[in-house]
Amino acid sequence: MYNEDTNDFAPSAYQNSGQQNLELLNPWDSRKCALALFTVNQDVILDELKDRFDLENNASWDLVRDLCLPVWIKDSYKLRLVVDWISKISYKIAGEQQQKDVGKDGKAASSKAEATSLWYILMNKKSMLISLYQQEIATGGDKVAAMLGQDFSVDRWKKAALKNGMVLRQKQRFLLAVTFFILGNDIQGAIQIINSSMKDPMLAILTCRMLLL
Repeated sequence: MYNEDTNDFAPSAYQNSGQQNLELLNPWDSRKCALALFTVNQDVILDELKDRFDLENNASWDLVRDLCLPVWIKDSYKLRLVVDWISKISYKIAGEQQQKDVGKDGKAASSKAEATSLWYILMNKKSMLISLYQQEIATGGDKVAAMLGQDFSVDRWKKAALKNGMVLRQKQRFLLAVTFFILGNDIQGAIQIINSSMKDPMLAILTCRMLLL
C-alpha cells in the first residue's frame, strides 16, 4: 500500500516546517479503503496513521471520517479506542468554543457534554456523560443528567427519550437527538437523523458498528 501511495504518506504531504498540517489531508478514496480493509497488516497502517497525525491528540470526527477509519478497522477494541479519542477531542474543541462564546454575550452557548453525548453512549459510558452534564448546572445540564439517569428499558422513559429526540432534532441539536433515539431503542430513527439531517453516512456506519459490539 505504501509503495503505491507514497505521496499520501510522505512527511512533506502533511507537514510544514516540521509541523503537521491536517488541512492538507484529503479524504481517503475507495481504493485506499479497500486496500486497508483487506490487508493483513492493518496494525501497521493504523500505527503509521497514529504517528503521522498524532491521532490520540488530534482525532476529531472530521479527521477520523477523512481517514475512513470506521469502514476499514476490523478490530472492535481498536475501533472503540478511536471513539474514545474522538470523545476527548470533541470535549476539548467544545471547551475552546465555549471560551469564544463567553466573550460574545456573557454566557457559553455550547455544551461540552452535548458535544460528547453520542460518543459516550456509543461506548456505553452513560454514567460518565451524566457526570459531565452535572457539571453544567448553570446551563440546565442537571435536567439533562436527570433524564439520562432514567431506566430506558421502562416504556415510559423510552417514549420520553424519543420525544426528547424529536424536539432536539427540530432544534438541530443532532448529536443529542441521535443519543436519545439510541436510548429509546429506535436505531432506525437514529440512523435516519444521521443520514438525512446530518448527511453523514460515515457516522451512520460507525454508529451501527459500535451498537453491534
